[in-house]
Amino acid sequence: MSFIGRKILHWKTKWSPKNTQRVINALPYHQAATFGLLYGYENSAKEEAIQEWIQELKSDKKEVQILCVQSDTQPPQSDFPTLTMADMNVIGKIQAEVLDQFLERSYDYFIHLDFEGNEVINMIVRKATAQCKIGFHSKLNQKHYDLMIGVNKHTGIANFTEQIMSNLKRIK
Repeated sequence: MSFIGRKILHWKTKWSPKNTQRVINALPYHQAATFGLLYGYENSAKEEAIQEWIQELKSDKKEVQILCVQSDTQPPQSDFPTLTMADMNVIGKIQAEVLDQFLERSYDYFIHLDFEGNEVINMIVRKATAQCKIGFHSKLNQKHYDLMIGVNKHTGIANFTEQIMSNLKRIK
């Protein structure tokens, strides 16, 4: 995606209004049925940790939809549906069926599994429909998430997903 496209997405996301009176209707974990997972591809180790967590969710009879965002135009390296920068035009408009299918669903929980976002991921988080949006705790993410999980970035994705599960199971 071009520099201009990134800037347009950045400003659209930065200045998009967040409904400050949003009511969070987070279901208890045992009642939640649908999970939307979003992450940026980094390496195969992260991919394996995410696959293990997905298996845990599925063993609890949860329906899981996954979208991987790859930050270059190379063919997808993920086993999951992948959005690449080749799917975006010069002005930042995304033209990908995989994204349309992911965003047309409504989720009980929408979870962003990265420690940092970018313009594309922030736009997807903003457009996603969910009763509760969950992501990594940082000042920059406050307007995007309903629940933010604070962990040390250096402990890895497996610890992050473990903390997410721990917090989800506490919701009554």
